[in-house]
Amino acid sequence: MNRLTLLGLLMPACLPVLAQQPQIPTLQVCNLAAGMTVACSGKPVVHIPSRMPGGHTGNVDVSVQASCDPVTGFPVGQLVLSGLDMSDSKAFGTIASVHIDQITSTGHDNPTAYMSGECMAETESLPGAVTRTPCHFWILFADTGGNDTSAAQGLDIVSFLVFDKSGNRIAYATGPVITGSGGIAVTPTLN
Repeated sequence: MNRLTLLGLLMPACLPVLAQQPQIPTLQVCNLAAGMTVACSGKPVVHIPSRMPGGHTGNVDVSVQASCDPVTGFPVGQLVLSGLDMSDSKAFGTIASVHIDQITSTGHDNPTAYMSGECMAETESLPGAVTRTPCHFWILFADTGGNDTSAAQGLDIVSFLVFDKSGNRIAYATGPVITGSGGIAVTPTLN
């Protein structure tokens, strides 16, 4: 190995370590499972008690109706997170999808869907001043078969991460859908 090659290998070790944004795995644009959809029944509410400090409710309402268009092979539909009121969040009110870039589902017994795309979020630039901010979202829906009437089968899970156009996190959460508020239905797939 010559000295120039060795120097090239050692240079990255000498550079300062910089913080890295959380990385989301690359997904298929659409997995086109027959009739695959992600949809809400009722009005699902995610509640996270640890996100209540400072007078926040720790809640977010979820509305989703999305699928893969069998003709074009691309995702279609809408995602809306509304009533967002959680501590450690720069967004509040509503985050709505503008475009869904990817949607992939997997699993039969516990169908799970992953979606990402572009969105608009309500943020507060100054106290009381609402600003609409372009953003990117990533969201996971886990259909446990419960939620509509009881927790006997478990609680559906929603997890999301939202960044503004500069790459700053403006909202995130992972939690269960409140029993009786509704549920998330993901069409089971064999893949």
